[in-house]
Amino acid sequence: MGKNKTMGTLLVIVSAVTFGSLPLFSNLAYGEGIPVSTLLFLRFFSASIILWTYIFIKNINFKISKHAFIHLALISIVGYTASSSGLFYSYKYISGSLATMIIYCYPIIVVVHEMINSKNADFKKLFCLLTTSFGLILIVCTGPVKANLIGVILAFISALGYAFFCIGLEEKETQSINSIVISAYVMTFCSIVYLLQCSITKHALFAPNYESLFYAVIIGIVCSIVPTITLYEGVKKIGVGNSVILSSFEPVFVCILGVIFLKEIITFNMVIGGLLIVSSLILLQTPITIHSFRKSRNYN
Repeated sequence: MGKNKTMGTLLVIVSAVTFGSLPLFSNLAYGEGIPVSTLLFLRFFSASIILWTYIFIKNINFKISKHAFIHLALISIVGYTASSSGLFYSYKYISGSLATMIIYCYPIIVVVHEMINSKNADFKKLFCLLTTSFGLILIVCTGPVKANLIGVILAFISALGYAFFCIGLEEKETQSINSIVISAYVMTFCSIVYLLQCSITKHALFAPNYESLFYAVIIGIVCSIVPTITLYEGVKKIGVGNSVILSSFEPVFVCILGVIFLKEIITFNMVIGGLLIVSSLILLQTPITIHSFRKSRNYN
């Protein structure tokens, strides 16, 4: 059991680190002159090809109902593509570290949606919402580092899109579908969207050089497939709550990579704001009830 928990923890950490390398590889690709729409198309196209190949090799059942197909198409096109576009375009205006910290407000957006639907005020959730909002204000007011308003708005659009996608995944239509199959459909729908975008904007479907193609495929594999599968396997071993808490440290990895490889500047405001957001996410996933407290007291 101990080994199982350790393996689950390692898998979730791998997921956080690999997804956290997205700003690094994206900026390296931009440096080679690849357009955002082309990069996104190649990312999702390469990921979908690999995922569907894996599904067929493993003989995984990929058939879903018509309603589930439409639902996945909706949350992919409206949610995931909005999140991806907002994120990748924000890198053009603000640092990857700043963008990631803003995007990590998405769990709070999901919580607000849940509170509105349930019409039930939760003190802990309200506290986390206020703390995250204050942290976001600190991050945007980055002191000596100018936070470009367009970049901030794009990063927040990315957070809204991903929150919409996560809320959509909670629907009954997707609960019984294999997560790898869901990922394959999502990647496929996204690749179609960016195929159309490239056609409309007259951007090439192919990378301008081998270097940018390499980074695009790396993003598709390392930053899309690996974090998705390792997170899924990690959740099975240590549970959703523990996985979310460990994943909350992804912004830390992004900051470390940004400082080392991209020479990004991390300000005091960004550190404090990031800590407030991460702390709120951890508190949000920690069950604190009178019942559990009494139970622990009785056990001791």
